[in-house]
Amino acid sequence: MPFLTIPEPMAMLARNPFITDFSSDGPIPYVMRQKLTKAPVLPPAERIKDRTVLITGATGGVGLSAAQQFLQLGAVLLLGVRDTIRGNVVRDLLLQEVPSGSVTTFELDLASFDSVDRFVKTVKASLSGRGLDIAIMNAASLSKERNLTVDGHEMLLQVNLLSTAYLSSLLTPLLSQKSIPGRLVVVTSEAHAWVTYSPSEDGQIINHLDQDTTNFANRYNLTKLLITLWTEALAKSIDRSQLEVTMTTPGFCASDLFRDSKGLMLQFINLTSARPLSYGGKTHIHAASAPLSTNGQYFRDGKQARWALLPFSYTMKLTRIRTSRFCHSDAGDDLRTRLYREVNSLLKARNPDLELETL
Repeated sequence: MPFLTIPEPMAMLARNPFITDFSSDGPIPYVMRQKLTKAPVLPPAERIKDRTVLITGATGGVGLSAAQQFLQLGAVLLLGVRDTIRGNVVRDLLLQEVPSGSVTTFELDLASFDSVDRFVKTVKASLSGRGLDIAIMNAASLSKERNLTVDGHEMLLQVNLLSTAYLSSLLTPLLSQKSIPGRLVVVTSEAHAWVTYSPSEDGQIINHLDQDTTNFANRYNLTKLLITLWTEALAKSIDRSQLEVTMTTPGFCASDLFRDSKGLMLQFINLTSARPLSYGGKTHIHAASAPLSTNGQYFRDGKQARWALLPFSYTMKLTRIRTSRFCHSDAGDDLRTRLYREVNSLLKARNPDLELETL
């Protein structure tokens, strides 16, 4: 019976090996924060007005909410959509809300490198040399079944890591054309803190994961860990005077990410535990517009940093919200370097003209 089926959000928590971790990374504190933290405040419109903003995965969920709020602030929107018919419907609905707005849709399927190439080509043509101000890598995939893409990669690995990295790399020059540094926002997940990874004995990461059929239940978490590590490496390698790279997580919002999990239980969880989509949209906008230096930073609960009162002192210290402890361990540092080089080597083999910085 659908009602008795355990929804995927609950299943992810139930099988979580970090269930007893009561640090801020742990799943139980995460659930508590879902309802205890307020959404970030939207920036003043003058910070967004007339800025060109690209968003992937914007026909529903948090991506669509971000698009709606960006448009209300006066942004020029470029939307990457997998389904062009649905994308055009969304565009028309957005323009009904803001008739004076500018919204253009482009076909984008992250399960295909060819689609990424076509997307970037058409976006470049539409810009006519003007460049981008903000790009938000929001699109992602979650599935309990193993599938291969047309490029021969495991689906979640390609969509959540390889194609996201490829698109980010292709957009970097467009984000670096203006006098004010552009901002690349990669949407990760708090689930990246609920998994670790050790490369196989031969040292290969991508090939091993393409072939691996074990423990697939945690594949989404793993791909979010990997894109987080890759993005951190990218942030270290770029020229910060031309581009800033940030990461953000909206938390668990009542989106269609868990579209494969249906039933009354999921509806109940969405109603009682999930954040509203508008909250998630605000986190994207906050990460894209926060005025402080943001390169390499991770936004969680709509926060970039917090002031902390040091024990036995009247000193206030600015402390950064960091990615998971594994990301900052010796094993995480090693994996970050190896992953960044391996992914970039794969992308460079596909596109020799790709401009990629090295660590």
